[in-house]
Amino acid sequence: MVRLALPAREDSPGCRLALSVPNARHYKVVLPLLFRGQFAYRDHGIMDRTHLHFFTADSIRDTLHECGWKIVRRDSHMKKSYRRWYMPTRLLEPFVAVQHLMIAEKR
Repeated sequence: MVRLALPAREDSPGCRLALSVPNARHYKVVLPLLFRGQFAYRDHGIMDRTHLHFFTADSIRDTLHECGWKIVRRDSHMKKSYRRWYMPTRLLEPFVAVQHLMIAEKR
């Protein structure tokens, strides 16, 4: 389990936390794993070798909740090419969003 610990003065109710979390459900992570069995770290991007944990939108939400945080705003970063009027954006988001962006508040 991930432990989200902050200094006591910054961990009080009402404190806000801004998060930008790489999306482990992105197709560039899932497809190589599924079809080639590769989970290769890189020097940058979602598979950056400095990332300690990998999350999907649901798993980061659950982790924040378990640590006493409530998400008050959620969005994602998707490339412009996926934000077209003819693209089913909400259906594609879990697989094309590069980052999950969230504001969480301590309960």
